[in-house]
Amino acid sequence: MDFGVIARSISDEAIPCNVFYSWDCFVANAPRNDTLFGFRKFLIAKSIIPNYNIIMLICKYTKLYPAHYASHLDTLRAVMATIRRANLKVEFSDGFNPHMRLFFSLPLPLGVESKAEFFAVDTGESANEFVNRFNAVAPSGIKILKAIKGNKDNMYADIYGAEYKITFDGITYEQLAKYVANVLESKEYNITYVHKGISKTVQVRDKILDLTAKNNTIIAKLRHGNINLSVLRIAEDVCTHTKKPLFYQAVKQKIITQ
Repeated sequence: MDFGVIARSISDEAIPCNVFYSWDCFVANAPRNDTLFGFRKFLIAKSIIPNYNIIMLICKYTKLYPAHYASHLDTLRAVMATIRRANLKVEFSDGFNPHMRLFFSLPLPLGVESKAEFFAVDTGESANEFVNRFNAVAPSGIKILKAIKGNKDNMYADIYGAEYKITFDGITYEQLAKYVANVLESKEYNITYVHKGISKTVQVRDKILDLTAKNNTIIAKLRHGNINLSVLRIAEDVCTHTKKPLFYQAVKQKIITQ
């Protein structure tokens, strides 16, 4: 399909169809003499896609080594850059500063890997086409595992918890089993940690769904969503109680829905 490139002032009559950015098309000599309320506002390098079906795709993706060292904001930027690099057609917001209509799951703690991260995107591509072209140019550690069509305004409302696998170095199974039994048998359990130089103590038993010790690992099912408990709090608490150095690896395995 031949996409026509448009560069025109927004003071002109509105374009009566869906508008997408075409990342391989730019206009060098856009008009710069019209103003609206003293601000220069233009639609630059946009292309019209007539009769194109827009769908919301919910994508499940990984954030593994070395991508788990990237912050949440850097991850957002990496996903947007990958979409541009793959030349995928995605819908943009309206307004003076249009941006991709992307919706991400809750931020992952820095240094924690994940096999179950999610983002939703409004796109004109099919699910298979989007996944294949995205993965072909995605950075190391980020890969879409599956994409399905969705239509929910808040797709994270049903998320209740998440399952993590925490692998410890230098801590025995007996020590982990004792810690797990102590937590699960308690009606209340307090964790003390330092946040921005301030020591805090919080009650977290109601946020721990389940803990299981296996060899040198703990499988932790924790609240995730509107009520959230960071897996780092559990990992650090284990190291504190066993008096071992902070040597562990945490991987988010899956999410738990209501």
